[in-house]
Amino acid sequence: MRPFAPLVVLSLAACASGSGGSGGPVETTRTVVSSASPMTNDIELMRDTRLVAHRSPATPDRMWATLPAALADLGLTGGPQAGQSRTYLASATGLRRQLNKVPLSRYLECGTTPSGAPGADVHLIRLQVTSIVEPDGQGSRLRTQVLARGTSVEGSTGTVDCATTGVLEARLAEALEMRLRQP
Repeated sequence: MRPFAPLVVLSLAACASGSGGSGGPVETTRTVVSSASPMTNDIELMRDTRLVAHRSPATPDRMWATLPAALADLGLTGGPQAGQSRTYLASATGLRRQLNKVPLSRYLECGTTPSGAPGADVHLIRLQVTSIVEPDGQGSRLRTQVLARGTSVEGSTGTVDCATTGVLEARLAEALEMRLRQP
């Protein structure tokens, strides 16, 4: 067996800016694992993470104050990220099948299990939602990133990285706007 060594890790950020839904900049991490032998091929691994932006006429202070309640509406709790201005981290561990009565497969794509079921609805899921509130012209902007990892409970070992469908970010924006409309 020939040893493999990581050759390079490169991160690229897209220049586009999103506005709710599943759009938004995508950050791609590219890792090339190179063999010590010229007789074997390199392996290239790529992973995309999506950062979704939502704009609002609300002030950044008002959006920041409303954010925890909007996350709680979706079944997520957390707190401000230490050392980061207006950055809120909500997480959930040990999720099975649903988040606040919504199937996890609506929010996450974790592949399919050997039995053909959506992995997000079968795996044990660890979910992290990072939201950043920033000033934006005449209002504010919420940037949200969803990261998740699933662990099989059907007997196979290891973990799988899950991709967001964009629905959780859109529902957060809707919950936030609904709460911002309240006096």
